[in-house]
Amino acid sequence: MGVPGPLIEFFLQEHRYRPWSGRLLSLGRQTILVEPPRLQQLFGRYGIGWDPQCAEVDRATVAAKAAPRRKYVTDETLFKALNPGLRLDVMDVTDYEGANLIWNICKPVPEHLHGTYDVIFNGSVLDNIFDPAQAIRNMTRLLAPHGRVIHIEMASNLAFEYLIYSTDWFFDYYIENGFVDSRIYVCTFNNLDELLNGPWQVYAYMPRPDGDASSLRALGLQHGVVVAIAEKGEASSVDAIPVQWCYRDEAMKRRFNERMAKLDERRPVFGFGGQQPPDFSTIKRSGGFHSCGPAFG
Repeated sequence: MGVPGPLIEFFLQEHRYRPWSGRLLSLGRQTILVEPPRLQQLFGRYGIGWDPQCAEVDRATVAAKAAPRRKYVTDETLFKALNPGLRLDVMDVTDYEGANLIWNICKPVPEHLHGTYDVIFNGSVLDNIFDPAQAIRNMTRLLAPHGRVIHIEMASNLAFEYLIYSTDWFFDYYIENGFVDSRIYVCTFNNLDELLNGPWQVYAYMPRPDGDASSLRALGLQHGVVVAIAEKGEASSVDAIPVQWCYRDEAMKRRFNERMAKLDERRPVFGFGGQQPPDFSTIKRSGGFHSCGPAFG
């Protein structure tokens, strides 16, 4: 698992909207695919000072070991640069990369961890496991009220994915379970090098009001990832099961639209590469994909 440079831009914009604080859970130890000078440049672009002398070099993750000449920063370096007070836990199915919580996210998580985490980062776990529905429920259980989850998952078959994901798989789950808000992005690129290093072309997504499908092919997609950000509410549920739009009866459609109308519009849609981001209320009215500019990382 890894964090490409362009994804760090999402982290920084989410942090600018609402600073990361409290307890952070990373699903899997992350290889941060940037070196200290580039990370300093990224933080500076978002008005955050950071001293590269504070960086620790990753010598533990599989991807870092495979590139010994690179000085990738550790995941703890990145997260503590956002907020030195963050308390980081790493959960994985084995301790092969030094996780401190060994647990299979496909199995019910221990009750003493329910409602524990203020931020959860899912770094492309769901596309490599067998029971993603159970896993996303577990992530919701682990989130504290007003906690945020950030996902990145493959939307195309690039390497060794078990599964690839649609935008609606995430959006529908969070709407049906009464999350305060949810922002869904598709990021397109041409090859593995661009996945890891950018640029990504970023598009914000909302379902169309009439339920018509929005095909990724309309974006000229070669390859893509879905980035989903969602915030849990005080009354959010865990186990509500979405039904895809074309199979909903009229009552289901009305309920879904009522819940979607309640989404908090204060969370911005992110813009990249100097591009003015689209307005969320406009996206909600029209649905489909809306360009947010290029993320270079």
